Amino acid sequence: MSEAPPRVSVVVPVFDPGPYIEPAIASVLAQTLPAGQVEAIFVDDGSTDGTSARLDRLAAEHPATVRVIHIEPSGAPGRPRNIGIEAARGDYIQFLDADDELAREALERVVTMADRNASDVVVEKFASASMPRSQRLFERSVERTTLIDSPALVDSSLGPAKLYRRSFLLANAIRFPEGWRQMEDQAFTIHAYARARSIGVCADQPLYFFNRRDDDGHLTGERVDPERHLRNLRAVLDLVEAETEPGSLRDRIERRMLRVELLNRVSEPGYLALSEDDRARFFAAGRDLVRERISAQVIADLGPVRRLRCELLRDDRPDDLLSLARQLDDLEVTTENVRLDWDEGAVRIRATVGLRYRSSGRTLRLATRGDGDRPVGHPYAVAADAGLIRAQLVLRARPSVLEWYLRTATRARDDRVEATATASIDPQGVGSGGLPLDAGTWDVLVRVTGLGIEWSGPLAAGRPPGPTPALCPALVGDPARVVVAIRGSEGLRLEVDPPPAVVTTALRAGPIRVIADGANLAFDLPMVAGSAAGPLPAALVLGDGDDERLITARLRPRRGRVVLEAAIAEHDRLAPGRHPMTLRVGGSPAGADVPLGTAVIGGDGVVRIDGLERMSTMTRLGALSTWTASRAAKPFGREARRLASTTRRVGRGLVRRIRRTRRR
Repeated sequence: MSEAPPRVSVVVPVFDPGPYIEPAIASVLAQTLPAGQVEAIFVDDGSTDGTSARLDRLAAEHPATVRVIHIEPSGAPGRPRNIGIEAARGDYIQFLDADDELAREALERVVTMADRNASDVVVEKFASASMPRSQRLFERSVERTTLIDSPALVDSSLGPAKLYRRSFLLANAIRFPEGWRQMEDQAFTIHAYARARSIGVCADQPLYFFNRRDDDGHLTGERVDPERHLRNLRAVLDLVEAETEPGSLRDRIERRMLRVELLNRVSEPGYLALSEDDRARFFAAGRDLVRERISAQVIADLGPVRRLRCELLRDDRPDDLLSLARQLDDLEVTTENVRLDWDEGAVRIRATVGLRYRSSGRTLRLATRGDGDRPVGHPYAVAADAGLIRAQLVLRARPSVLEWYLRTATRARDDRVEATATASIDPQGVGSGGLPLDAGTWDVLVRVTGLGIEWSGPLAAGRPPGPTPALCPALVGDPARVVVAIRGSEGLRLEVDPPPAVVTTALRAGPIRVIADGANLAFDLPMVAGSAAGPLPAALVLGDGDDERLITARLRPRRGRVVLEAAIAEHDRLAPGRHPMTLRVGGSPAGADVPLGTAVIGGDGVVRIDGLERMSTMTRLGALSTWTASRAAKPFGREARRLASTTRRVGRGLVRRIRRTRRR
């Protein structure tokens, strides 16, 4: 071990992770903090799958970084984490589950923020493929706050995957409950939030990745014992009362615990999937909790649907609660009147978002005042909540499930659960850090919130008529990147730096027009360009088989459009005749090229393109006016200069006439 203490200790509780531990190990060893500043403490909770020996080998290979502690099986992650806290030597402790992983720069970024602000806790932006987790907290970074100043901390992040100052945990005796299989992390985090004098939120980029396991080995996927679960919830509520003063903060934390740990358990779709016995047990335990432990003020500030669920629990109406769950499970998000367009390299979106019943196709409407008694299981007779309907557009990466919340403007209607949502996606700058989107597939989702609950679904589901994608591809950034927006049966998605076949399909869907032929070829592509886009290398394939010539080309932005340019040198030319010509973008394989018509080569070696639309003279001149003069064909250059001279003369004449008219 290094003589100097490390800056941060990564505590990893381990029980039978099998091969799923390898990303966690690799991510700790790859951290960008200097050597000696990171120690990894793997607390083996009696693993039986060979992981114990794997960790011992790891410690032998990396004695300066890795420590392994073997303990008797405890049955839950609380005890291994507590042992890790006691064994840690770093200034800070970062908790990492054995099947998750850290970004390479994660520890460097959070330690730097903690040092800068004397933070007791730093909350990291995450991507969660294992289960849905709210990321609303991460719309912007916050250097220094407290739970009192930022109560939204409890709504978005009560898991342990954070950085904690070790001396802070020791001084305040903050530990995990031992033996709990659920909610031990909420108890620990609420205790830490309540005691912390400085909390940071690092939201510029994802630093922690909750990975999905194919073997369903997550604790979150285990069957929950109703009585034990709600007994633990009571203990957490006791902790909240011990650590907070009566008032709005305490009510908000209790409301969050009630919402997530009880009401979500008796909600669709999970409640419907339970056995009849488990439903009855959850209902009975929840009924007793609401009657005995939840204040009227906590319930009053829930949305109307959750208030109704509390009412049905309190009044001992299990059949009505089940009926409500079935009715709400029948609802789905709809998007209509979807408008998409590129604007300065960003995708502008406008859509009407609503809710409808799958079984009938009927649009959900709000009851109005004076509609009479609310029928059983119908929670919508609260007209005052109509204006609280909100639609939030979210960008989600495959397969990491990294999410970025988009700035979304919404305008709600008064008579139905419906809103008009508008947002913009800039592939070169998302989130508070303005990061470019990673290469890959990004789905656009819409989340409708209102009435105290939330629904999610894809945006613009349903492929538009015809074979074309919703938008033509775009060239963005410098160095240039290709982004293709596609509206298909699964909704709207962005393909960033896509495989050549995706680009090829998108370009084949639109018209390609000839601007100029000869030795210097130019084509107008069905593609838009951002104002700051740079050129992108490409290639022309002239001929086929043994006579194929690969000619250097490039895609260049020109006044919001993209022009394909290529110069055919003497040695590139084929024999006179007709030869197929295609565009190859990136490393596309043979057969995935974009057809560019036929190159007709005359006896003098001059190339003319057949089989493509040719731009009109006026349109062609507009394109050529932004094309480098030395690359333009001479006849078009002379014509452009004559047209420009004529335009100037006519313009000066008009100005003189207007001035004479004003004098009169």
